[in-house]
Amino acid sequence: MNGKPTYSKQVIEIADYLFKFPQCKTAEIIAEFCGKLRKKKRTVEYLLKKAKDYNKSRIQKTEKVKDEVLATQAKEAIKRAILTREESLEILSTIAKGSARQVKRNNQLLVPTDNERTRAITVLADLQGWNAPKQSDINIKQPVIKIEVTDDAIKQELTEFMSQ
Repeated sequence: MNGKPTYSKQVIEIADYLFKFPQCKTAEIIAEFCGKLRKKKRTVEYLLKKAKDYNKSRIQKTEKVKDEVLATQAKEAIKRAILTREESLEILSTIAKGSARQVKRNNQLLVPTDNERTRAITVLADLQGWNAPKQSDINIKQPVIKIEVTDDAIKQELTEFMSQ
């Protein structure tokens, strides 16, 4: 068994009835289903309890699906709100070209200044990798090692080794 309760057709029928008529009183439901199912009061009470559990699990499942859908919609809304690289490049290129655009608030026409155009070109150059890599001077100096050796043969070997 997988641990999930199984529900009979009778329980599901009562659960559906409860779902349709949530304001219906327990006594009315028991009276309705005692005659309909030809069961005793105690059996219908048991089935009613199971039907309420079934409705709780049904509501939990729908809430879980609803939460997942809302989370997915929120993620997609955030993705749509973020500018893509292409959109950013398009906006920067229109500014760099000096194209005029109309502002919605007060129907004013805006034209980018030379300073704004220069900044847009600089950002475009950075994004597109137009700038040549910066050169750096690197000087590697060999460390000074002072070794005192008394034997001439070892001095000769060390000198040859250091000159390589």
